[in-house]
Order: sequence, then C-alpha cells, then structure tokens
Amino acid sequence: MSDDPSRELLTAWRRGDADAGDRLLQLHFASLCRLFAARVPGRAADLIQATMLAVVESRERVPEGLPFRAYLLGIARRVLVGAYREQDREQRRAFALAQFEAHSRTSPSEAASRREQQRWLLAALRELPLDLQLPLELHYWEDLALPEVAAVLELPLGTVKSRLRRAKEALVETMHARPGELETITVDDLARWAAQLRWHLARSDAS
Repeated sequence: MSDDPSRELLTAWRRGDADAGDRLLQLHFASLCRLFAARVPGRAADLIQATMLAVVESRERVPEGLPFRAYLLGIARRVLVGAYREQDREQRRAFALAQFEAHSRTSPSEAASRREQQRWLLAALRELPLDLQLPLELHYWEDLALPEVAAVLELPLGTVKSRLRRAKEALVETMHARPGELETITVDDLARWAAQLRWHLARSDAS
C-alpha cells in the first residue's frame, strides 16, 4: 500500500468510488481555505468550488509521481490568478465607464439617466449564465464576428446565434423589470450601448 493516502484515494476515485473522491477533496479542503480566505475572503467559497470542479474534471490527468496536493494547489493558483485578473479588469472597466461619462456632452440629467442604464445593464449581464455572457462579450466587446465567436466557443454558428438572441432578450426583460426609462429599452438599444462602450473598455483592458 502506498504511503500517500491521497494517491490511494485518487486511484479509487478513478475507478468509480465517489466516496473516495469526496474524502480526497475533504482531506485538502483546509489548504484551499488558507490559500483563498487570506487573499479574497469575499470570494473564497466560490473559488474553492471552482477549484474542486476543475479537479473533478481533470482527475484522470494528475501526473504520476506528483503529489495530489501539489496538483490541487497548482489548479488553485490558476483559479486565484484568474480571479485577480477579473477583479483588475472590472476595476479598469469601471474607470473607463467613468471616463466615458465624464466626456459625455449630454446634460447632467441625461448623463445620470445614461449612467443608471449602463450600470444596470452591466449588473444584469453579470447575472446571466456564463454560456450567455460569453457570446455577448466576445461579439460586442471583443468585436468578433459571429463565426469567430463560434470558433472561440467551439460551438455551431446556429447555437451561438441562438445564445446571443437569448442573452439579449434576457437583458431586455431584466431592464423592463426596472421602473422609469429602463422600461422602454430595446434589443437595439443594447447593441448601441455595447458599441459605445467597447472602445473604452478595450482601452482600459490594455492599460
């Protein structure tokens, strides 16, 4: 029998023993807590879950001879780096949005109305499932044509078009649930909004 209980549990897990997988992940749960809680306390639970999901999906690819804990923490590090990049990206986007508003030539009341719409649209976008977020962002913010979006997502073009339509309809429905001018927003409004912001967001991401 191996001296490494993790390796024994991993072998059993690969053979279909789900309980062994649960015990294996639980064995190293404290390590993940230490890594994430000290750095991103508000998101630690989500990032731990993301790490564990990645391990579940890649358990067949743990290299022989590499301690499971090292493999697990390697994945956790990549998840953490991704979280930092996402946070930095959101901060730059918020700054770009502020710059966009500051240079707007509209009246104060119009600027306030536009700001409210943009903030709610951004918030509504983040509430969408990831498979609906990505086509929108790739098409409008990264300026990819739909066939290119399909290639990036490794999906049929028809599926991308369907998800893009569902995403825009979901955003419009969310905005219509808000009182005031947001009740009148249309799919075409979303397209114009995205086109206006894309250049500013691209500048902030590149800085």
